[in-house]
Amino acid sequence: MCCDTDALTIVANKHGGTVEMPDGAPPINALSWQQVELIANRFDSLSPYNRKIVPHLLRLTDENYSKRGAQRQLFGYSIAAKRYVLYTTRCGQSFCGHRGCVRIVDPKAHGLIFLAPCEERENGLPKWWWELWRFLLILEFKQLIDPEFNVLMVAGRAIDPTTAKPIENQPPWVELPAMMKMRISTPHYFEQMKGKASPFGFVLHPRTRATLKLTLLTPFNKNRKGWTRSRCINTSNGKSYRLDELSRADVITLGDVLCGYIQHPEIKSLGPDEKSCKPETRGLLKRMTVKGGLHHCIGKEISRFEQGKDDFIENIDDACIRYDGGRVAANRGLIAEIRAQGLRKTTRQTGLDRKTIRAILNGKKMKASTLAKVVMGLRSQQQSSGYQ
Repeated sequence: MCCDTDALTIVANKHGGTVEMPDGAPPINALSWQQVELIANRFDSLSPYNRKIVPHLLRLTDENYSKRGAQRQLFGYSIAAKRYVLYTTRCGQSFCGHRGCVRIVDPKAHGLIFLAPCEERENGLPKWWWELWRFLLILEFKQLIDPEFNVLMVAGRAIDPTTAKPIENQPPWVELPAMMKMRISTPHYFEQMKGKASPFGFVLHPRTRATLKLTLLTPFNKNRKGWTRSRCINTSNGKSYRLDELSRADVITLGDVLCGYIQHPEIKSLGPDEKSCKPETRGLLKRMTVKGGLHHCIGKEISRFEQGKDDFIENIDDACIRYDGGRVAANRGLIAEIRAQGLRKTTRQTGLDRKTIRAILNGKKMKASTLAKVVMGLRSQQQSSGYQ
């Protein structure tokens, strides 16, 4: 069903066989539990560990077993990579309309970890993750049982178009503004929040539409009912705003996040039709062909917001380009290298005109291909100098 660097979720049941897919997608084949075990055992010959300490290189995780230790049938609902849930049902069917039949086993919340509608926990994880997936499964099951059933997402709430009323069992937090819990870790943001937050203390970052061009911070507050009245500071100019003074359409709520979560397409694979996945794509995904191009050093799961607006990487060999809004701007390291080469020499090495080079030196955003010419031109010059 999905995979990560340290785990695989295999479509399997006790005896194997065909598994029907929703929305008319072609069925797929499931392995039997015995076949999965045999395949996993073949990897033991590759294990570098002491067999007495680590008996098997691959093992079934605890979610596969009941409290009594017996292997049980798990079901899965996956939206995209790292956005899936594992669950069981009392009736033994993969979906149903029975009340209280579904039990969430493992909710994944990729992309949601920074959002904090409540601090309550359930089985060691934020309670709202469980509430999110319970509601998403309710919506999915309704559509599987009745293909004519539609859902309208209005102002972050799921509406039944036949009754024009909110669908039952919606999480209580859907109308709350989406707040990211963050630390004050740079001098720039500490200066903006001076007197309102301590160094490395927590603040909240309300999410707003990109068209507003606001980066808001407000002091950390556990009183979620008062979030809409929060006094916020725009870190770009120091101006003060209150969330309830902004248009409702401009403030992203957790209901909006939920809506976007459902519609997120899988971008690392192709659909059954060998085309890019869309929100409505169903079925067995196919591999995407990756063609190598210009190499870039990029951070893994790094928060650009936490780095601060003046952050840059000194070593030009590590990173030369900073991406921003689909276009790119040279960082200070690359600008310094261009200045060291000189305008005339850089123009000759890259094939670009002086006007473009001056724009790069002034921090203007360019097409990625334009900056790629600069990087490759400078690299070719370095290599040819090394050969002389």
